[in-house]
Amino acid sequence: MVQAVKNSQLAEVISSLPNGYDTLIGENAFRLSGGQAQRLGLSRAFLKNAPLMILDEPTSHLDAILENELEESLAKLHANRTCLIIAHRKATAISADQVVYMQNGFVAGFGKHDDLMISSISYAQLFGDRS
Repeated sequence: MVQAVKNSQLAEVISSLPNGYDTLIGENAFRLSGGQAQRLGLSRAFLKNAPLMILDEPTSHLDAILENELEESLAKLHANRTCLIIAHRKATAISADQVVYMQNGFVAGFGKHDDLMISSISYAQLFGDRS
């Protein structure tokens, strides 16, 4: 559990809680910020160590600095398992083995981020120019 918390960059937060790991955080982690609650969810994913993970916007409540700090840990989480990640962030798309780009409920493109930046105008527009 301690390693899972370290992997999700949550150890410092937990050590600042009144009872550390024994602190009751309440239903839906109401005592935590959005980013802290999201990292708690990532801790649970590390702890579960399931062969298949479905992550819905795993970094949406994190600022760019914390997202970068978590990059190595997230790579460990993705290693040796299948991860289906629903995301809108460019950093998540760049790090994916394959991207399924959805538009209006339909698959509009499939492939690596760099390839989609070249082959799909709407994908390129979503993440900036084609350069």
